[in-house]
Amino acid sequence: MASADNLHKSINLAKKGEESPVKFISKHSNKFTQSFIRTAFREWLIGQHPSWASTTLNMHCSDAFYLYNNDIGLSFDDALIAPDGLEMARHVIKNHFTLNPRQKISPAMSASGYTRSLRMFKDFLVEKYPMLLNISDLSGITIPHPVIAALYENYAIGFRFDNTALRLLSSKAGVEVDESLQSALKRQMFHRDDDVYFLLDIVADAATRKEIVGFADVLLDEYGCFEISEFYTMYAGKLNQKCIGGAEDFERFYLQICSSDVRCVAAPYIWNRIARRRNNNVWGQFETIAKKIIAVANEEFGGVISENDLHLKFCAFSTDLLAKIIKHRAGNDILRVEINGIVCYQTLDALGLPDNFSDTLSDILNQFDDLGLTPNEEALHTAVSLALGVNFKEEYNIPDQETYRRLVAVHYKAAPPREWKCGVFREVVT
Repeated sequence: MASADNLHKSINLAKKGEESPVKFISKHSNKFTQSFIRTAFREWLIGQHPSWASTTLNMHCSDAFYLYNNDIGLSFDDALIAPDGLEMARHVIKNHFTLNPRQKISPAMSASGYTRSLRMFKDFLVEKYPMLLNISDLSGITIPHPVIAALYENYAIGFRFDNTALRLLSSKAGVEVDESLQSALKRQMFHRDDDVYFLLDIVADAATRKEIVGFADVLLDEYGCFEISEFYTMYAGKLNQKCIGGAEDFERFYLQICSSDVRCVAAPYIWNRIARRRNNNVWGQFETIAKKIIAVANEEFGGVISENDLHLKFCAFSTDLLAKIIKHRAGNDILRVEINGIVCYQTLDALGLPDNFSDTLSDILNQFDDLGLTPNEEALHTAVSLALGVNFKEEYNIPDQETYRRLVAVHYKAAPPREWKCGVFREVVT
């Protein structure tokens, strides 16, 4: 590999637009590009940036290896291992795009983008595979007290690991903050998505952090998951709002202080942010929660529970998410109704339908078939009301057509099978 001095000379000439007399050696080793390293890097990015879309994730996973995939004058190894390798990478990439301009994107923007991805890859290596960078295990590094004190006193609103800030920190602490110490600090500090770092004690004291992790573990044991936004609401008042601005920041903070087997994901199809243990299926956990909801409604509230009481019993889930869980996982057992203007959830058993309701429904549908009538919503409702001697929807407090259709479908037990299609309870065509 080219020496650091030669690299500096070449970069300085490149910045001036002059040809470098030093030929960069572009030889790369494969130690950074093995498939398991790439896979682990992707998993690490997901943990660091859980809100990223897959397109953003794919972009950074690809851009981090730009120097490896393109011979532009600096080896991938030099960029990662040299003390100022990232800065050299930025200059080399910028020079490359100056000589080979892209439309719409300036050379400086291109260089900044690729270097950011490379920096994330190096941060990943420092944390997970320091030996590849010839960095010893960081777990045994003790951060000098003067450095901690300087961060407390001068950087309570956050610290950025740029050259200027590092020089100032070293000066104030009277300790050289070298690369190993920087890496140890990054491992122990809260890293916000805007690349600002905070000491954990500035974000929340040790007792609060212990309480957060402990209660989260209780929820994970009980339900298998919890909703990030609701969990954040519980602890927002105990957190430094200058560090944690919302649920997204809190999610990152929780992931840093919790056990490593927890992941935060957007629940498929409904997108509420959920914390769960790895390898747990979100909708499988929702199935468990739905069963608990039905049990609580029946056993503690006589089959009818208000939306507010439901939220109090399941405080780690918003009323919005609870409604979605009920709709998708308990729709055949519990209905959303309004009683005296209050939103409630009522189990089918608590509706008080006649014991022979299923038989009555089957008889009515057979009569429709015999008379050649179409069992649409209103016609069927009229027939059911006449058979029971009451206005069916009003008597049983059915709030809307969707609930009415679901109730009919659940209680129809006869053959042939039927389903609602275009407002008609039709026989299923096989």
